[in-house]
Amino acid sequence: MHRQDDLLHDMREELHDLTHFSEITADRKGRLTLWLTFIALPLVWGVDMIFDLMGVAWEAHVATWANDAFPGTASDLILWVGVVMVALAACVAVAPHIGGDLLGLAIALLAVNLMWVDGAAHLVFGMIALALCCFAMARMAHGDREREVAPPLA
Repeated sequence: MHRQDDLLHDMREELHDLTHFSEITADRKGRLTLWLTFIALPLVWGVDMIFDLMGVAWEAHVATWANDAFPGTASDLILWVGVVMVALAACVAVAPHIGGDLLGLAIALLAVNLMWVDGAAHLVFGMIALALCCFAMARMAHGDREREVAPPLA
């Protein structure tokens, strides 16, 4: 139970800082902005992949090898990627030190996929930048956790 309390503490602290945004330090504002971004981005992507709200032809962004590697159609794969993205958004919200790494890995895998999609190679650089930002956010969140649980210096 203690571990679960540690995980949820991250979110309570983040939500507190949101309500007191003008009072927190600039570096904390930066970490909070990354946290919100990496909740919103996979959530919007995931919901759109599942419900096709924005009319994006996500299937066109699936490389042939990726489509062949998974059972079903490209539409089926996109649906599952959408579900994973929504789950990753929740993971970042609750435990950014874990969710950031998982989301960074997922975005890096999406970038690898895009390398083999005609006309999408230019998107790879942005995806890699997003993945690196996810990893950086996870490191910052991990550092915050270490400071919170570190024993006081004598």
